[in-house]
Amino acid sequence: MLEDRPRVVLTQPNRKLSPAEIDELVSAYEAGTAIAHLSSRFGMHRQTVRFHLKRRGITLRFSTRLLESAQIDEVVQRYADGSSTAELGQRFGVSADTIRRALRGRGVRLRPPPDRPRP
Repeated sequence: MLEDRPRVVLTQPNRKLSPAEIDELVSAYEAGTAIAHLSSRFGMHRQTVRFHLKRRGITLRFSTRLLESAQIDEVVQRYADGSSTAELGQRFGVSADTIRRALRGRGVRLRPPPDRPRP
């Protein structure tokens, strides 16, 4: 009977940017700001940020910038000292997924995510 139920998809409406905000987004990206940071800063999904950049003719960098060996050493140490992957991603200008991949690549066992209250 599950097939008879209508499928509910929860979405967040797209945030509309003014031309000045798009200019700011493009400038920040060209100055080296990561898409993940722009996504948070402008309150929109990373794909929407990519869309705005592509529409302006901007060539996108690899979404998962590789960290240098010395940076990964620091990531490993800071993670061992208690920093989260999200905090480290923000510090190094990459996504938390990139941090997790770097940690796994060094054989670090990842901590489970913190308990989140359920709605």
